[in-house]
Amino acid sequence: MIYEQEKLVAAIIDAQTFQEFLAWQKQHQKPSFADTFGELRSLCTQADYVLEIPTRKNRPNPFNN
Repeated sequence: MIYEQEKLVAAIIDAQTFQEFLAWQKQHQKPSFADTFGELRSLCTQADYVLEIPTRKNRPNPFNN
């Protein structure tokens, strides 16, 4: 363990333990929003589904004086 002013800042472990940690981390990693939307886009393409996006409308902005 490596401390700086009584605060743990790092730890030295053997390479095998670190590799096992990296493998565990990769297995338990949550997908990002980009990954999820990419998967959704792929599913829509496979199902020949088109997502219709409504046109943007102006609305009042309470922060704009």
